[in-house]
Amino acid sequence: MNKIIKTIAFTFLGIIGTFFTMNKVSAEELKIDYIDNVYFEIKDGAEYLTYQVPMFSFSNKTAFCIEPLVDITTHQYSTGDWSATNLTPEQRYFIEGVGYYGYDYPSHKGNYRYYLASQELIWKKVRNVEVKFSTAKNGEGAVIDVSNEKNEILSLIANHEVKPSFNNNKYTTVLGNTVSVNDNNNILSEYEVYSTTGGSASISGNTLNITPDSTGDSNVRLVKKSYSHDVTIVYYNGSSQKLAHATLQDPVVAQVNINTTAGNLKFHKKDKDTNLSVGQAEGTLKGAVYDIYKENGTYITTITTDENGNASTENFKELGKYYAIEKTASVGYQLDTEKHYFEITKNNLYPELTVYEKIINRDFEFTKLLGTNKTGIILPEINVEFGIYNSKGELYKKMITDKNGKIKVNLSYGKYTLKQLTGTKGYEMMEDYNLEVKELGDTVNLMFSDNDISARLKVIKIDKDTQKVIKRANIKFKIFNVDTQEYVKQTITYPVARTLDIFETDENGVLITPYPLHSGTYKLEEVEQSIDGYLWNKESVEFYIGDKSTFVSDNEFGVLFEVKFENKQVKGKVELTKLGEEMIIENNTFKYEEIKLSDVSFNLYAEEDIRSGDGTIIYKANDLIGKYTTNEEGKISVNDLYLGKYYFIETSTDKEHILDTKKHSFELKYKDAYTSIVNLKLTYKNYLKKGTVEISKLDISDDKPLPNTLIKVYTENDELIFSGRTNEEGKIIIENLKEGKYYFIEKEAPEGYTLNDEKMSFEIKNGEIVKSTIKDEKIPVPNTLKNEFPYAKVMALGLIFIGGVFIYEKNKSKPKK
Repeated sequence: MNKIIKTIAFTFLGIIGTFFTMNKVSAEELKIDYIDNVYFEIKDGAEYLTYQVPMFSFSNKTAFCIEPLVDITTHQYSTGDWSATNLTPEQRYFIEGVGYYGYDYPSHKGNYRYYLASQELIWKKVRNVEVKFSTAKNGEGAVIDVSNEKNEILSLIANHEVKPSFNNNKYTTVLGNTVSVNDNNNILSEYEVYSTTGGSASISGNTLNITPDSTGDSNVRLVKKSYSHDVTIVYYNGSSQKLAHATLQDPVVAQVNINTTAGNLKFHKKDKDTNLSVGQAEGTLKGAVYDIYKENGTYITTITTDENGNASTENFKELGKYYAIEKTASVGYQLDTEKHYFEITKNNLYPELTVYEKIINRDFEFTKLLGTNKTGIILPEINVEFGIYNSKGELYKKMITDKNGKIKVNLSYGKYTLKQLTGTKGYEMMEDYNLEVKELGDTVNLMFSDNDISARLKVIKIDKDTQKVIKRANIKFKIFNVDTQEYVKQTITYPVARTLDIFETDENGVLITPYPLHSGTYKLEEVEQSIDGYLWNKESVEFYIGDKSTFVSDNEFGVLFEVKFENKQVKGKVELTKLGEEMIIENNTFKYEEIKLSDVSFNLYAEEDIRSGDGTIIYKANDLIGKYTTNEEGKISVNDLYLGKYYFIETSTDKEHILDTKKHSFELKYKDAYTSIVNLKLTYKNYLKKGTVEISKLDISDDKPLPNTLIKVYTENDELIFSGRTNEEGKIIIENLKEGKYYFIEKEAPEGYTLNDEKMSFEIKNGEIVKSTIKDEKIPVPNTLKNEFPYAKVMALGLIFIGGVFIYEKNKSKPKK
């Protein structure tokens, strides 16, 4: 009796435990539809087994038996992949091909004969069994022959990875043309364009048409069309027959490669006077530098001429109109400022451009005079012969002085020697005189005489860099006579009598002394002063007035000796520093720190017309001056800027920061006559792309906000960046969170609620407010009014029962009185 009671008690506890440990199992349910009047016989040994043909499916997905002669003992299956089987890779691929091209293939769907053919092919591949189909059991009906269906499926599988005949071929074309290639395998209709680089592509019938839009290497990728995006699923449950919904998953990809060119320019430079490809005198056509631009002013490349005046470009990236403009002239030739246009078209990919250059030359006028210091009488020396020789000693030209003792000649770039070949009786001939032509200019007047030569001094104020006249009045000079060691003084009587020892330029930047200076050596000194835009030039210029000096004739002022006095223009230097942000994670939170931002690109523009000190317009308002990119220190330095107003526009930044689209204006201002470079430092900052996440905690039943819920937020790399509790509205709001992927987890649930340990992912995108809601369930409380299994009552009764049993046993063991 005691054993029976104990057995009942422990059995009761076992039943209760079973209720409390029951778990639901997730499974797929097998559906079987039998084909009317269709039977199969299968043989693996001595005798055939016969069955009505079933069609299997799981959740509307067609399935096939993959273990012939193994029974199906359940309709509940777990799902997995091929690892649940012992099939070889070759068998797996074959079954996937049958699944893809068999019964589910669009032209086969609904035709049960393809289901029979598919199942037979799979059985024979897995286990070489014999299969027959008929309209009655045991093969007593009409034979159902599915040979044609099997052969069609096998043919489709065999041709699955056949690609168009042009796969991996490379074609060469010219920009603007369309490449059309035909598929000799006649399967192009089974493919579609997946991706293109450097152009566009389309399929028309059995022809692939490719139109590149840039030069260089590009490609077109094709992918075989697919009617299904399913994956292979293996269904299994213990020893029951395994089934599979099989399909081909890996895409079949073909590729065509294209190399595109756009022609180039053949450039020729010739002498304008001779129409030859060789330079005149000591000039050369080699070394001329030309910049090539698109018609809209976009810089393309730079070319330099060879010894024959020829140059060429590499392939252009697109067809269109271009122009060449000279940047640096070749030695001895004038700078060509004209834009020379040319066009590259499909019909003219290799245009030729010929430009004609003018040699640097200058007019000279020589005057030969006879006279002595004794008489002071100076006369022209007429009918005397002079010869001009080049630097090689070769005679260039012979000339005879006219009635005024003059000879005139135009000389090209180079060095020459003027020699007097005949003379006047009783007078010595002049010594050889060397002269040089190296720049354009007015006529050079030279006088040769035995008498004292004097001339007024003409001072021209010029820009050191541009060599152009600085048209500024009241620039002061002093003239020091080296021979007498005294400053030159000249007395004028109009408008009032006064003695000058300081001479000033007029509004044209020119100074002419009131009276001539006698032969001798002088120094021209600029008085210390401020000249807006220029540095004071403290260096004096020494000059000599005498028989070997070069003079110019002026109808108003007579014979002049010219001295050019240079001033260096003040330039500006701008140093731009670009700052960014970096998200720092420490102590389980995040913050932002400033960093130097590299690889940020800027365009620099003129905000107004930028003029040099001599008045030349260097840039017009809104002209692009240059493109710059910050270095590893986040810096850009722009040197040699003319003074004026400019602005920067940011054109690109890294993908994490927000592009700064503001116009950043600045001005380079003249400081004083001693500061050669005006330095300006600018700092701009970019901000990371950020957003806000709003996490709401709600009751799952009535969406009531749940405060005091502990939430922790992590980066996608599992770094904790926030820990906090929901407010009275059941919310946590985190602002200024860097763009990226994150997740949060509930760590402590509100009192009375179950913990929701689900990992909730979210992504921050620039400027967005991401809202995410997580819901909790209340901890269930037993309710005797509901029609549920009375766990609590059963437990209580069971415990009471067991207690009584043990009390009874204990009392029995006591000795009786």
